[in-house]
This record gives sequence, C-alpha cells and structure tokens, in this order.
Amino acid sequence: MARDAISLITQDHRRIEQLLQRLESERGDRGTPLAELAARLVAHSHAEEEIVYPAVAQSGARDPAEVRQAENEHHHAEDLLHRLQGMRPDDAEFDRMLQRLADAVGRHVEEEEKTVLPALKGAVDRKRLEELGRAFAERRDEEMRRAGVGAGKGPGELVGSDEAELMDKSRDELYEEARRVGVKGRSRMSKDQLAHALAQQRQGRH
Repeated sequence: MARDAISLITQDHRRIEQLLQRLESERGDRGTPLAELAARLVAHSHAEEEIVYPAVAQSGARDPAEVRQAENEHHHAEDLLHRLQGMRPDDAEFDRMLQRLADAVGRHVEEEEKTVLPALKGAVDRKRLEELGRAFAERRDEEMRRAGVGAGKGPGELVGSDEAELMDKSRDELYEEARRVGVKGRSRMSKDQLAHALAQQRQGRH
C-alpha cells in the first residue's frame, strides 16, 4: 500500500519521541537507543531537506523563510545530538544535553505538524503526497542502512516501525501478545519495554 509523505514523517516523529523517552528513563544500556536515535534523526532530517522541503517551497505552501527556519532547526538538533554522542551516558551532563535535545526536537515537531505538513497537504494532491512519500522513504532508508540501522527491510519498513505500531496498543494488549509469543520477564516490563521486546521478536522472524 502506498505511504504518503505526511504519514511517514509523522510516524518518524513518534518513533523519535519514543527513543528520546526511552533514553530519559533508561539507566542501563543507553547505547542501542542512542544509536538508533542518531541514525533516524539525521536520516529523517536529510530526507526532509532533500525531498519534502523543496516540494513545500515549490508548492507555495509556506514562505521560503519558514522552510529555511525548519532546516536551521534540524541543524541545531543535529549539533546537540553530536555533542550528546561525545558524552558518557553516566555523566550528569549527558542528561542535561539529552533534555536540551528533547526540547529542541519537541518544538520542531510541534511546529512542523501544526503548520508545514497541513500546508503541504492542502497544496498538493494525494498522488503527489504518495510520490513524495516513496522518495522520502527511499532517501531516509538508504542513509539509515549506511548507519547500520534497518538493514534488510524494504523502503518505509525500517527497524523501529514495528515498535511504533505496537505503541498504539494498550499495555494489556501488549502483555497478552508478549504472553502468546513467550517474551521472558514480561510481567515486570513497562509498556515501552513490552513494545520494544515484541518489535525485536518480530524482527527475528523476518
């Protein structure tokens, strides 16, 4: 089924938010979620800048200055991310930098979903949105694979997509699915942990 640019971008936003929340609550291994966050955030930003933002500007949906501002927000978030990657996860400064990154991403996502994406939806037809979605997914997936995340999945179906889908379910629903497939330690898991464990279980079956 065709996936339009707006739904793909929004799905990415939810996954990025989940990864940030996981990093904020995790006190064990932070390396895995940080690696995916870095790969996904950078790939998402570059795909938007190369595929989606030019289409927004060409359609006249938003003022070019607003598009440039969105790009500047990407660059600011990437700078914070790179600084975060240079810190030890057990360093107190790590949590402060993580909060700055989460705040910057949150502001950008809110602005984009309230203004840029609705404007694009109103300026182009469904066929064009699906064309942009395919191009966005291909560009994003290519970059994520180079970073070692999502290898082996098709366009728009990266590792983490399963987890984003699972997070739409209640904890009780996730627990029942975890019971059916035999996830160990499920009774002690939070909703986020259950979704992550189930997503990994699904990936192992591909």
